[in-house]
Amino acid sequence: MTTNTENAISLRKLAAIIILASGGGWLAGNFIMGDEPLWNMLLHGISLPIVLILGLAILQGHKWANIGMNIYAVLSIMGLIVMIIIGASTSNPAAVGVKSTPDWLPVIVTLVGCLTWLTSLIPVRSRNARISTANNKY
Repeated sequence: MTTNTENAISLRKLAAIIILASGGGWLAGNFIMGDEPLWNMLLHGISLPIVLILGLAILQGHKWANIGMNIYAVLSIMGLIVMIIIGASTSNPAAVGVKSTPDWLPVIVTLVGCLTWLTSLIPVRSRNARISTANNKY
């Protein structure tokens, strides 16, 4: 039986998958220049298929995909922090890193998606679930 608590967690995971997919696509489109080598395009664009594959597997109920998305979220946060530090440490506008508003927007969206995913791991209990549990004891 699905409870309100399980629905809330599933909706947060679904929202995180959608936000991460949009952030990954936005990052890939923002940081890939037309004259870059193929390996650079693949490196920047790999996050979108990873999120979509893991997201579809999560929706089908595969437990391994949850672990994969946890790893992806943590690695993404670490990678984005590194890119923010690199961008802040250099004054060259053509250098690697997050420097301008067009750079910051997809980074923020991706960070929100990662944090939404990680907060979906925190167990929550809805008010209705506590009331029904308390009523069952008496």
